[in-house]
Amino acid sequence: MRNSRATKKLKYEKAILEALKTTLDAGKPAHLHVISQSMFPFLKTGDITIVEMIVTDNYDSGDMIVFENNHSLITHRLVIKGENHWVTKGDNTLNPDPPLEINRILGIVSAIQRGSLTRQMHSFPWKGANRIIARINLWQIRLLRIIDTIASRLFGNRQISGISLLRRLFVAPFKFIYKLLIISLSFFEQITGR
Repeated sequence: MRNSRATKKLKYEKAILEALKTTLDAGKPAHLHVISQSMFPFLKTGDITIVEMIVTDNYDSGDMIVFENNHSLITHRLVIKGENHWVTKGDNTLNPDPPLEINRILGIVSAIQRGSLTRQMHSFPWKGANRIIARINLWQIRLLRIIDTIASRLFGNRQISGISLLRRLFVAPFKFIYKLLIISLSFFEQITGR
């Protein structure tokens, strides 16, 4: 029973992935519903992301990209753009994703619909906010690597329950800063109508 469910789920995910690729290859935007909290508060469950395919050279640090991972779709922020692979991370996650091969990237989030509001990600304020959040994520990654290095030197391979809490405490100011940035821009958007 379980195996047939897993098989059906895999077929369903493959079908969605193929439909998305077909839509994007035709030059049309795709609308995807957000179903996880990995990009919270920038993306909330129930938001609709509008995804477009662009030339690989046109992606910038801070862009939210959609990529394939084991037949699933992931929308995370581009933090580092390397030559052969890129580093992505969910804003609401502690660790970066494994290095992303460029050929697994399907598109970029060009807009976000939340209720009656649509945010254009290529507009000046949101493009700038996305770059700042990418930098914050990069600093967070670097800080957590330092904490992990120190912890492994002090405790070796032993699992220490306080390390997880310590990591979360060190990350809290970073999360506060980008949440404040998002709230400020959202408030500005409502006041100005942009």
